[in-house]
Amino acid sequence: MITMDAMPYGFRVVGDAREGRRLIYWAVAFRAHCEADERAEPDKQSFLSTYRFGRDFRDWMRTYQTPKGFRGACCADWLWFDIDRDDDPQQALTDARRLLAGIVELYRIDGDGLLTFFSGGKGYHIGIPTALFAPTPSDRFAATCKRFALTLAERIGVEIDAGVYDRQRLFRSPNSRHGRTGLYKRRLTDDE
Repeated sequence: MITMDAMPYGFRVVGDAREGRRLIYWAVAFRAHCEADERAEPDKQSFLSTYRFGRDFRDWMRTYQTPKGFRGACCADWLWFDIDRDDDPQQALTDARRLLAGIVELYRIDGDGLLTFFSGGKGYHIGIPTALFAPTPSDRFAATCKRFALTLAERIGVEIDAGVYDRQRLFRSPNSRHGRTGLYKRRLTDDE
């Protein structure tokens, strides 16, 4: 059985999302972004992979220089929910609050144990630590995350972006600048 410890790799993009993907140690990069470490280049737009991968992914990236086409196992530290409302930022906030409250109530966890961010654009990102579920990495992990997230959001009555569960998907890095608005992706407390 593959463990999450055997899945340290991810990818990162600095600048436009169409730029090349660089192989990284995912947890190190995520921590640097959360701490707004200058090495994470927080004044720039940047993205991290949603998922972590193993040595087979590292070898794939070294060979092909892209995650496209990789079909191996993956895992994630966080199950992300993306709430965007192009024309109604107040509705995005209302829906983010509803989703957060629903998760806290259903799973009886402290809201500050979740990661909640203003995206810097038109919405919010909410992350549930996957350690609550003790997931096993697999080639179906991303599809399972999508099914779970959509079912949970529907149960709570909130529409989420279903596109963030693709295994090659980029997710805006914490404390990075949004390319269009110039605003930063910022963490919010449960009270906020």
